[in-house]
Amino acid sequence: MEINMDLGRAGLRIFQLQSDQADELHGHDNEYQISLPLSGRLLMQLNDKIRPVDIGDRLMVCPHDRHRHIATGQTVQIMLVGIDRPFIEQVAAEQLGIQQGTIDFARWDEGTIDPFRKLAEAAFATTMYGGGDLLKLQELELEVAHLFLSLQRGNQTERYHRSLPYVQHPALKRAIEMIYDDYTTDLSLDRLAMEVNVSKFHLIHLFREQVGVTPSQFVNHVRLERAEWLLVHSMMDITAIAFEVGFGSLSAFQRAFKKKYGASASEYRQQFFS
Repeated sequence: MEINMDLGRAGLRIFQLQSDQADELHGHDNEYQISLPLSGRLLMQLNDKIRPVDIGDRLMVCPHDRHRHIATGQTVQIMLVGIDRPFIEQVAAEQLGIQQGTIDFARWDEGTIDPFRKLAEAAFATTMYGGGDLLKLQELELEVAHLFLSLQRGNQTERYHRSLPYVQHPALKRAIEMIYDDYTTDLSLDRLAMEVNVSKFHLIHLFREQVGVTPSQFVNHVRLERAEWLLVHSMMDITAIAFEVGFGSLSAFQRAFKKKYGASASEYRQQFFS
């Protein structure tokens, strides 16, 4: 299986290596590339060093580095994300207000692969029928550049993070994504902070500065929006709705709903079904 997604100045590729198979030792003269294992046990050779790369690890291949992927004992699936050197150096220079120059990325790094998975899904949806909308392709190119510059450590990391509005802070974006994905569960500040790899105090600061509420207030906001939709678009019992969207009790739901919408859940529903 092999999937190639060409975005112009960036691209993604997903491929498999069978057990004990390897690709050829090779390099990319004018491209940065991140290798991300998706499944299986993978060894990576970078220049004269070989080491295991587990799920959650990233190998950055810089221009003129030589590398290869080696499957050990089982089939492995790998995602490659590449970007043209002049393009990413231009993006970094424009964002940081500095003269364009070489970016010194760390070769080995680690962190969540979720942003790259979502990028691949968006790229596949855009390119699956061949080509794609130019504006969307350009947006995806910039998203690739942003992931490289914000997630892969290098000589640009601190200045790049400081140059971004808080809404673009990767920890805040990931926390918001987690809330929308898991708002029906018993989310805790400890779990959110651990998953996005920042302190609890810093996470609260990010939410207050950019979103204007605390993480718990944002969770309630998402839950209540979903509850309001269910009240209007379904015949679910109000108690069932309260627990469906993640409230621990009917009374807590009723208090929060009335505070936000100025009416009880039953009064609110009557407006649409009377």
